[in-house]
Amino acid sequence: MPDVIPFVIIPARGGSRGVPRKNLQRVGGCTLLERAIWTAASALRLKHVFVSTEDAEIAEHARRAGARVIDRPADLAADDVTSEAVMAHAIAEWLKNAGVIDACPTHIVLVQCTAPLLYPEDIERCIAAASDGVHDAAFTACRWHGKAWKDVGGMAMPLNHNHRVARQPRQYDHTQYLEAGSVYATSLQGFEQSGSRFGMAAAIVEIEAQRVFEIDDAWQLEMARRMVA
Repeated sequence: MPDVIPFVIIPARGGSRGVPRKNLQRVGGCTLLERAIWTAASALRLKHVFVSTEDAEIAEHARRAGARVIDRPADLAADDVTSEAVMAHAIAEWLKNAGVIDACPTHIVLVQCTAPLLYPEDIERCIAAASDGVHDAAFTACRWHGKAWKDVGGMAMPLNHNHRVARQPRQYDHTQYLEAGSVYATSLQGFEQSGSRFGMAAAIVEIEAQRVFEIDDAWQLEMARRMVA
């Protein structure tokens, strides 16, 4: 992949509402943080894997696992801070100013610790799609045929279908995609133009529905431990 220099940002703050110290919880013989670092490093033999954290213990674990650490300020570690804010901080405050890599990166790749079923190939495919000359971003998703609803004043209202007509079998539904929440790749130019990890023209990188799994609570953590030997 000529002229493409990606670097990975793994957000790993110390706080977590659903699972205390979630990023350091062990799944399949290693922590979620280690799993994310090693998966990212395996993709295209990426040299530039960074962990963004405000937590000293997480920073130490990240370094031992082979990642570099971006010291994130405390005001970027709150529950409501967006991934884009973390990415922008990494670009502006560290990578561009500290001179820690040997060439200017072309793409930023966001990898989530909370997605333990991520494969290195998913990262590789996202990078390829985000640098194909047509798209400037890509993210993982699976095909989804679900019927989505919302509650409006106590009344159920459909979001993506007409519930007043005969409902077709799911195989005839218009294909939709469910965002996996595991990896996002964006060109720096696309990120700077849009302010979003989805850039100006995003591609979907399809993965199996069985691998769309994120850990947000204790039950999901236990399920991950049972799925990942």
